[in-house]
Amino acid sequence: MKLYAERPIRLLPQILFDAAIVTWLAFWWNVANRVNNTADASTVGANKLQTSAASLSGNLTEAGQRLRKVPLVGDTLQSPFDKSAAAANQISAAGRDMSVGIDDLGDLLGYLTAAAPYLFALLLWGMIRIPWLRKASQAAKLRRTTAGMDVLALRALQHRSAAELFAVSSGPATSWRTGDEETNRALGELHLRKLGLNAAKAEPIVSRAATARPVTASEPDREPTGPATEPVRRDDDVSPS
Repeated sequence: MKLYAERPIRLLPQILFDAAIVTWLAFWWNVANRVNNTADASTVGANKLQTSAASLSGNLTEAGQRLRKVPLVGDTLQSPFDKSAAAANQISAAGRDMSVGIDDLGDLLGYLTAAAPYLFALLLWGMIRIPWLRKASQAAKLRRTTAGMDVLALRALQHRSAAELFAVSSGPATSWRTGDEETNRALGELHLRKLGLNAAKAEPIVSRAATARPVTASEPDREPTGPATEPVRRDDDVSPS
């Protein structure tokens, strides 16, 4: 796959565009991290509430156990402290749940903050770069052969302006139909230049049938090239002396 052009006039804008996309993504990544960190900072109050409530519950439980040792009224004095300790435990659990919820909300806000800019950047990059990647990759393969250059010449006739075509030849369409190799190559190079690619030396495609030596009916049969042999004389051919 062809990722970048070969000619500076097309290569530089591509590099700048990709660098701008990367910078855009990095910027919004930092913004999303800040949003997440801000949300995480909000969990400090919930964590303090959880810690304080847990400490209060422990102190109330300890006080109730000490009051239980008071004769006659120990159980009566312990009961309110145990209830207060249970309520403090519930407050501690609520603080823990609040901290977890704020942390999850921070993660969600961070993702949502980055989602829209990321989607916009990827769609923009795909709309601009992917069509060029497809066309340039195909053209890079076609430019290697003479037949491929003919195809590129046809694409030049389809997509280039009339002024550009007539600058190459006075009759570009006619030259392409008649198979004018020089004009077709010039048209193919025109299409490659517009894509930001250099023209490669095309290798002609020669089939085996074209390289085989044709045999014609008028060609005379060749005599055998072996050594000549003398005819065998028979006894009947010898005349009496």
